[in-house]
Amino acid sequence: MFSRFYSMLGDGDSLSINIMRKGDQLVTSLIPKKADLKDTAKDLMKPLVISGTPEELEAGFIDAVAQPIAKATGILTNLQEFEASADKAAADSKAAKAGEEKKKKELDAYTKLLKQVDDFEKAKKYKAAVDLIKKAGAMSVANASVIKKRTDALMEKLNTGSLFGADEPEEENTEEIYNTIVGESDSSSSTDDEEEENEDDTNEEEEE
Repeated sequence: MFSRFYSMLGDGDSLSINIMRKGDQLVTSLIPKKADLKDTAKDLMKPLVISGTPEELEAGFIDAVAQPIAKATGILTNLQEFEASADKAAADSKAAKAGEEKKKKELDAYTKLLKQVDDFEKAKKYKAAVDLIKKAGAMSVANASVIKKRTDALMEKLNTGSLFGADEPEEENTEEIYNTIVGESDSSSSTDDEEEENEDDTNEEEEE
């Protein structure tokens, strides 16, 4: 009998058996439990109840329970696989969302950098404009053709000013400006992530 039970169960699975004497009969109830299964659907399963005289159970108990138990463990296996796929889908969704947030953050910083380049150009700070647009061009979201066109135009203005001896306005610390703009976008993204995490935690507490 135990070898049959062994073949029905997977590693870590369990089978609860309760036996009650009722008159001249024994009433048995069995319910399998799948290891590491979180789904609450398992709690809705009713136990398998088999009753009979001791002689009847001795002769036919294992044959009577084998197919139902196998079916029940199969259902629980499907639940376990469903849980695993649901967890993976949630993780993939979170990763995709994180990727979208990162791209959005970089685009925001990129746009601000190009705006600062425009401001430098208007102030005739061509050297600072060239330095900053090169930094913007190194970003993954940069439009290579736009960056090249702007850089060429700025370099022409910078070289023209140098040729005619024009004084370059006070130099700007473009490294610091770049880090400030990119850092602001990072901070904004982090704040959004914290708010979303707090919202998720609140939802989980409410569900519990």
